Amino acid sequence: MIQLQRRRVMAWSRRMLNLCPPAGADNCTTGSRQGGRLAKSIRTSLACRAAGAALFAGLSMTVSPASAQTGEKIAKAGNAAGAPACVTCHGASGQGQPAAGFPRLAGLNAAYLLRQLQSFHDATRVNPIMAPVAQQLSATDRQALAEYYGGLAVTNHDGQPPADAKSLVTGEALAQRGDWNKGVPACAQCHGPQGLGVGATFPQIAGQSPAYIVTQLQAWQTGTRKNDPMGLMHGIALKLSATDIGAVAVYYGSLDAAPSTKRSVKP
Repeated sequence: MIQLQRRRVMAWSRRMLNLCPPAGADNCTTGSRQGGRLAKSIRTSLACRAAGAALFAGLSMTVSPASAQTGEKIAKAGNAAGAPACVTCHGASGQGQPAAGFPRLAGLNAAYLLRQLQSFHDATRVNPIMAPVAQQLSATDRQALAEYYGGLAVTNHDGQPPADAKSLVTGEALAQRGDWNKGVPACAQCHGPQGLGVGATFPQIAGQSPAYIVTQLQAWQTGTRKNDPMGLMHGIALKLSATDIGAVAVYYGSLDAAPSTKRSVKP
């Protein structure tokens, strides 16, 4: 598993260091000095950020079965300090509640989950629900919960409503190719071609709640979430319109969280 993660991180790093608008893009046309300068500027900026972010992406966390068991107890019944049971919002098996905007936690990278809990605790990620919960979790509790949820199986949500066709097309274009006229790289460059995430820095977003994705991109824009390495997501989110955000959210919400299984869609 660790070797697989390392290979994915190295592949991601190579993609980031070779970023360029797709062939034929308006701002990367042969002979266009302005386009060339823009492409070089974007490529240099993201390559520098990638070098730092890759250090985070390669981090792994040793999982202790005993710690994960403690995490399961907290997730299902809360703790003595008053933290409520996580299942109340995130579901009995950590699959979240898409309609309510509560994200899936099951199967996310454990080191990523730990960093998010720490961010809620130190207010580098602001959320009115999670902030008080995080204050009631000790460092040991946070570690245990991250290990527990990171070890759960990922399943697809059944009965998802059909996605708007126009939004899907727009969202897929941004996710897979970006919008180089705005200086927006493809989401797939960091989150992987299927949105399955890379390491501890770039989480899986495939199959995640569209409502949740929207709120997070808005949080990156406003600065209420600022735990991204070197401000990468903040800079990208600022260049996205409300329509862009909605489309990307719909697209990733339509993807399978567990590609090896199938899910049903409401007619």
